[in-house]
Amino acid sequence: MTRFEELLGIDFAGQPTGEVDDVVHGGYDHAEHRERVPGLVALSASGSTSPSA
Repeated sequence: MTRFEELLGIDFAGQPTGEVDDVVHGGYDHAEHRERVPGLVALSASGSTSPSA
């Protein structure tokens, strides 16, 4: 599993999902999203934001 998939390919129920938008927008409703922020920042800063990264 790539870092992208770890951060955005798992929904807030812990289930794999292909709906990245649902995970991103679901972050507004789920406090657990804050736990993903450091990883998302690191992934973004790495310049490797493709799903295959």
